[in-house]
Amino acid sequence: MDYFRIEVDQSGKLTAWATGNLDTEGELQNSAGKSITENYDDGPGDNFRIIHNVDPGTYYLTDYFGDAGSYTVDATLEPGDKDAGNTRGTATRSDTS
Repeated sequence: MDYFRIEVDQSGKLTAWATGNLDTEGELQNSAGKSITENYDDGPGDNFRIIHNVDPGTYYLTDYFGDAGSYTVDATLEPGDKDAGNTRGTATRSDTS
């Protein structure tokens, strides 16, 4: 198993995936190591792909693999709307005409 740390500086949609010749399983964890979500085969080949909305903070991605070989892990963040809140308590006013 390998661990990767992901530092997120703004809210958005995090997408993480593996490519390579291994059958990988991925798990996204919060900064305390608690599992948020996991995936086995939604990525290319038999690799994982995780898509999850995140807030700013530190996250960990674990990659489980059963065989010897090589793989690559990538991640992207699609920023969310900076003016909108993610809950009713943090919602901001929308001015529309």
